[in-house]
Amino acid sequence: EDKICDFNDHLCIDGGGGECAATPGGTGTHVGDLIGTFALNDCLGNKHVLHDSCGVAKAVWFIQVAGWCGACEQYGPQAWEYAQGFFGQGLEIYFVLGEDAGGAPPSQAYCMQYAEGHGFDPVNVLIDPSWQTFGSFITIGGNTLPWDVLLDGDDMMFVWESVDPNFAVLQSELNKLLGD
Repeated sequence: EDKICDFNDHLCIDGGGGECAATPGGTGTHVGDLIGTFALNDCLGNKHVLHDSCGVAKAVWFIQVAGWCGACEQYGPQAWEYAQGFFGQGLEIYFVLGEDAGGAPPSQAYCMQYAEGHGFDPVNVLIDPSWQTFGSFITIGGNTLPWDVLLDGDDMMFVWESVDPNFAVLQSELNKLLGD
């Protein structure tokens, strides 16, 4: 049976999920659109279904990363540390790993190595070979990594994206979603 993972508590449970204002297909793939549901597996093999976080998470932060990405090496741990302060407030964070250090699709074993090597919880690193699934549901404005995407957890509206990590701007967007 599939496990649904809730990062607010860092637990994976059977079933679950909140109510979602977005339809399964969403309304589009750009900022301002409601994002359709999709599923990716984490390093432990748990399936994460986006709309199962609706109404549970207040904000969902995705960071696209790759094993070969030097900027990801620096930004990922900083983002993880930054996110720690918001877990109890309704933030979920996912690192979307699209390629290993050699540019190949990441295996589950590589995902574990990546998570452990960066100090991430393996349930927060999702495997998406060449970002094919993520890229089908969320259109980003470039091809540079790392790439930040922030969704409103109530309805999975795509509210913000950035290729130039700026915690001050992210903080402003999180404050709107988390109610601080």
